[in-house]
Amino acid sequence: MEIKIIDVEQKTSKTGSTYNRFKTSHGWMSCFEEGCVAKLKENIGNIINVTIAERNGFKNIVGVGDVVTGSLNVPVITPGMKIPSDNAFNNENRDLMMLTSYVKDLVVAGTETTEAVNVVMSARNMIKKILNAQDGDQ
Repeated sequence: MEIKIIDVEQKTSKTGSTYNRFKTSHGWMSCFEEGCVAKLKENIGNIINVTIAERNGFKNIVGVGDVVTGSLNVPVITPGMKIPSDNAFNNENRDLMMLTSYVKDLVVAGTETTEAVNVVMSARNMIKKILNAQDGDQ
């Protein structure tokens, strides 16, 4: 996987041992392999090929490859730029993603999933009724 190494910090584990944690273009990742740590520290600011292993929900860099020349393939969006339309983001899918996000927010706040879905769907139906009534008034 290609990632950009942005920063490094030394951390202390619960057991008192120290390890290195790297801020990358894919979030924070730990590295416990001495040879890898040295190469990662040498390449802060660069894009590098790494091997990632996920352990107990944490991402760990377990192997380091070559430095990548060029840049990550991440599109840059600037103000005023026209973004090509994509069927994945049509109005129906966008509405579904928005409703799913609202349900997730309620669940994270402690609402039961079924209740969260019912609340969001009720709100959606009420908004549709209001918009339909407004369209009839015009």
